[in-house]
Amino acid sequence: MSISSSILHTELSDDHVLQQVFLRMKYLFSLILMLGLLGVCPQARASYDILVPEEDSLFQLHILENGETNPFWGVEAVGEIDESALSCLRAGLDYWVRVLAPQAVNRKPVSILLFHNFDESAGAISVPVEGFEGLTFLAAALTLEDYEARLQHFLATTEEGGLEGVTPDTFLTAAIKIGEFDWYYGSLTALPENENNFHLTATIVHELSHALGILTQTFQAESGSFFFYEDYFGLWSAGLHDMYNTQAKPGMEISLNGEEDSGKFVLANDDIYSGAYFTGTNVQEVLGEGTMLSFPESGLSEEGYEGTVPGLPVNGSENGGPELSHIELQNGLMSHQNWRNWTTFMEAELAALQDLGLKFDRKQLFGHSIYASGSVDEDGTIAYNSVDNDHGYFARENGEWVEGTPNETPLGIGLHIYGSYNDVTQVADLLTIGEEAVGIRVEGVGNKLAVAEGTRIQADGAGGSALLVSYGKEHTINLMGEATALGEGGIAARFDFGDNILGNDTEYRGSWMWTVQNELQEDILSKIDGALVKAFNVSGSLKGSAAAIYIAENAFVEEINILSGAELEGDIVSFWDPQNKKLAAEHQNRHYSTLTFGRASSEDGTPIEKGDEDGNTTWARDEEENTTWEGDENFSLDYAGDICGDSIDMTHVAGRLSLSGRIDVHSLANYGTLALTGSDVSEYQVIVADKFVNDREATLETGFDGNGQVNSIQAGSAKLCGTLVLRPLRDFYASGGVIELEDPVVTETGTPEVDMEVMLASDIGSPTLSFDMKGNSYTAEGSMPTVTASRDSNAYSQYAQSSGAHATGRALDVIAGKARGDMQDLLAALDWSAPDGSGIADGLKQLGPGAYDAVARASLAQQNEFNLLILRRLMATMTHRAKAAQTLQEGTAAPAGIRDAELDKTREAGTWQFWATPYGAGSFQGSHNGRSSWKSTGVGLLVGADRHLDSSLDLGFHVALAARRTHVQDSEEAQADTKSAFVGLQALLAPDSWNGFYLTGQGRIGIESGEMDRDIHINGYNRQSKSRWSGVAGSLQAGLGWDAHLDTEAGFVTMGPLAFFEYAFLHRPSLEENEGGAARLDVDDTLYDSLLMNLGVHAGWQTDLANGTTLGLDVLAAWRHELLDSNFSTTASFRDYGAHDFSSDSNLPGRDSLLVQAGLTLATVSDFSAQLEIGGEFFRVGYTAMNLGLNLTWQF
Repeated sequence: MSISSSILHTELSDDHVLQQVFLRMKYLFSLILMLGLLGVCPQARASYDILVPEEDSLFQLHILENGETNPFWGVEAVGEIDESALSCLRAGLDYWVRVLAPQAVNRKPVSILLFHNFDESAGAISVPVEGFEGLTFLAAALTLEDYEARLQHFLATTEEGGLEGVTPDTFLTAAIKIGEFDWYYGSLTALPENENNFHLTATIVHELSHALGILTQTFQAESGSFFFYEDYFGLWSAGLHDMYNTQAKPGMEISLNGEEDSGKFVLANDDIYSGAYFTGTNVQEVLGEGTMLSFPESGLSEEGYEGTVPGLPVNGSENGGPELSHIELQNGLMSHQNWRNWTTFMEAELAALQDLGLKFDRKQLFGHSIYASGSVDEDGTIAYNSVDNDHGYFARENGEWVEGTPNETPLGIGLHIYGSYNDVTQVADLLTIGEEAVGIRVEGVGNKLAVAEGTRIQADGAGGSALLVSYGKEHTINLMGEATALGEGGIAARFDFGDNILGNDTEYRGSWMWTVQNELQEDILSKIDGALVKAFNVSGSLKGSAAAIYIAENAFVEEINILSGAELEGDIVSFWDPQNKKLAAEHQNRHYSTLTFGRASSEDGTPIEKGDEDGNTTWARDEEENTTWEGDENFSLDYAGDICGDSIDMTHVAGRLSLSGRIDVHSLANYGTLALTGSDVSEYQVIVADKFVNDREATLETGFDGNGQVNSIQAGSAKLCGTLVLRPLRDFYASGGVIELEDPVVTETGTPEVDMEVMLASDIGSPTLSFDMKGNSYTAEGSMPTVTASRDSNAYSQYAQSSGAHATGRALDVIAGKARGDMQDLLAALDWSAPDGSGIADGLKQLGPGAYDAVARASLAQQNEFNLLILRRLMATMTHRAKAAQTLQEGTAAPAGIRDAELDKTREAGTWQFWATPYGAGSFQGSHNGRSSWKSTGVGLLVGADRHLDSSLDLGFHVALAARRTHVQDSEEAQADTKSAFVGLQALLAPDSWNGFYLTGQGRIGIESGEMDRDIHINGYNRQSKSRWSGVAGSLQAGLGWDAHLDTEAGFVTMGPLAFFEYAFLHRPSLEENEGGAARLDVDDTLYDSLLMNLGVHAGWQTDLANGTTLGLDVLAAWRHELLDSNFSTTASFRDYGAHDFSSDSNLPGRDSLLVQAGLTLATVSDFSAQLEIGGEFFRVGYTAMNLGLNLTWQF
């Protein structure tokens, strides 16, 4: 059994007669028995089913175990299918699920038989029978609305055995065999990656298409002639035409002699290619009017047909008779060629399935395809087929494009160019985020592709390729628009033949490469005897996550031009090896790719070949003074990717090219300004296997660090002329230190030719450093110049925006002269921040201890929250007591259910009130005067008790528990979490003789435990300092007021003025921050305090409800003014540099605010009351605070 004719075949047996047996249903079972295929082997285990996919299943696989048989399909399972093979089977079926499921009519999963044997093959089969409109069982189950009724009729009327007990629910529509082979178990990818193994998943996709209907049923009569079956003549056979365009008919004889005969289906010969083709409405729609296709160039010895056909080429004879069941598109999955780099269907192959009655939207997988070709005259003149392709590729909805929305279908293709000598301009967007999807795939020979300016080719799904050239030779691509592949593993421009799904040992192809069974072939196939790509010109945007440009080992790209206006993101990688042993002998060590930067671009996206007079272009010369390329002096490209390829001859023609990635090429020539800007100078940034040339009018710019290491070039040999510009790299430079520079170019053999003028870069981009150079030449005989760095005495402090930041800067001004370790990294981050000093200004704020000030302010605000909640509870109690006294004094009748004793209880000496107040609060301070903003939120619980000692004094105690989180924002990024516990006393004095005057006071003291993370982000210097502390905090409050008492119809009212003072403090001990590198601080112990004066009014209202419940409302509004110094200051120093301390300076933007607090009280007759409190502080510049509490009180 040869690989070319039988590996991917629908046969389920090595005997070719078996296929005929399957297709000749009325003799099926008797013939199977005659052939002895069923046997009587005992069943090892019961068969089982799996669903594909697991949810919303389209297929149900019935899997035979070792020894089991199926009478209808006449097969026996030998061995078992392992999990790897099942995984591939699912993946192959998933492809068909994506294609067929959206329009499939079956209401339950379609059942398919699956079994294993030890043949070195795989296969699938289903058959068309009468009553199913020419469809196979499998296709009918997916397509015909009345399939079950037709199947029921078939089962009821079939006389032969093998269907006993079979119902529509248990009928198996097709059979799939998986044999033992050197399988590759990977998934489907845009190009096969199976190396020397046979691609099982792609095989499943291929084989199931036979079961869907791509198969022909023929038989050989006793006379030796071949015929189509009369009764089992499917839609595929009905679409076949012979070399004379005669359409196949049921029972027609098949002639293999090539002689025209109107009554026969004539093939030109008994070889694999003999003029047969398939066509239909959908196929013609894809191919386009008048398109003629050639049979593929396969190299098979038996091919013998040179003509073209107006449809899909179909294989002719195999295994001694007409096969007619494979679509012979070049390298197609559905072919029987020995080299195939398609793992899925081309659009024309999908169209053939539509002509077989299957219903699906093929535009989910293809935006457009071009199968037409131009022509070549005998003298070599090419007449291109010009196409302005305005077909886009987007998401689909109800059979229409959703323009602008990317398609999500895996393995979709926006544009496929199959034909040759096409001149295609893509003017519509092709947008996909499908896995392994492709924007444009190019095959054929000599195609020109231009992506117009403003056109987007986006293949941003995982493994996507925006541009893929996968076969042929001498293609040209001009990218003026955008091509991106930004998903994981994405490649913007991929030049790659891929592997052979039959395994590379079977056959291997590439540029000037053709091996069969690992043996070089003498005559290279005509479609691959040249460069895959003649020129790739980029003047648009090319971006890939894995690579911007990828060249496989089997693909030669002659010329890559990165032109003016180009944007490049991602590596340039070439695995092409000019000495590859698979290259034809006469082509070994000859072909190197030219990679050129800086050429001027014409309107059509190609490099300008002739000079103009606009003054913006220059001519580059080679070493023999020959003008070679026209460059654009205005060219400018900062390229961060690597360039890796021993076969790349790289040239920079004109303008400025900045390279920060690694460069490893065959040769390098510079005629413009080439800047090496890599950050790692410990290794060569550029490695040139052959020669590096810096032209006499060119500039080589290289960086150096504080140790004198440079962005260097290692070359086999070098010729260095022109100008060498030295630019300091981001590093720490000691003031006054002399830097001895290394040679920027090192040769492996001999001494380089050197005659260069040396200059320091004019704009180094540092806000703090300046450099001076001694010497100005670099020659083969002399050494490099030396460089000295210096800083001003106020290098950092000059950029401070506050007194605290200035203090931090002054410390760094001094530390810079003695810095070591991580402090050098910190200073380097500042030295190379924004040239205008704004980065230093932000950095000084981050480095200072100002975050501790913000946390302290939040802690003092918490004390004020406690004060208000307790004060408001006392005042609500006072209002309630005043109302009770008024009721007793006037002798007012008590409401129903309330005794006089209950009213008097509020005034009885020894009465206790126990209460609890859960609360939440938040405060926010905006940024001001260079200080960072902060926000703080907290929750807590206050519990306490009050006792009425006599008619004028209430005295009590309380315990407060709180947790708070404070986040410092803007330039300073810090987060502090504090937990605290306090004990305190509170009192209210309001004798009756004072006629409404009262005094109030409270105090508490406790412990605050805190921890803070300070984040430092300064120009790539990222650290986090951590600290912990336990401090003492507390507060005192004293106040007085007067309330008038009014008894109205609406209720009892109290109102009057009040004033109170609040003093709060926090003492935090000294602490040492951990982690954070050089940015960690030693913080001194600090006392923070505040004295607030509050002047305002108080009003209360109470009324009795019908059920005896008392409803009260209490409101306080006051002007609040800070009396103490509003500046907070925390002193600290950088650890290990304790002699240079500095202090923060965090002031308040305003001292005055409006305090508003309100409470709603509900008191029951059972000595329980609940008071809901809400309030806040407003109208202080940039500051707002809110609190919410619920006071629950029980009176005894």
